[in-house]
Amino acid sequence: MTLSFANPTRDYDERRGMIRFLGYDGFSCVQFLLPVAAFHGTGAHAEWHTQDYLMAFDRLRGRIIEIARTSYGRTHRPTIELDLRAIGSSLQTAS
Repeated sequence: MTLSFANPTRDYDERRGMIRFLGYDGFSCVQFLLPVAAFHGTGAHAEWHTQDYLMAFDRLRGRIIEIARTSYGRTHRPTIELDLRAIGSSLQTAS
């Protein structure tokens, strides 16, 4: 099966500093967690709020999905926290 992202829903967990979104491998649901630090370059983002993070996610959805597919392909776990080292600066420079 191919990992799909048919459900565009995503939400921001402020307490954990993560955006959650779902992928599907057949009938199996895969939860992805993206640290919002992925959007922070060298500047401070203390003024960012929930909507800012969700809009940044939406702008970069294609790149984030690519990263999620690669991460899932390595582990096939039901919950995957995307590794900031794997993301690199690609999201920081684009946000």
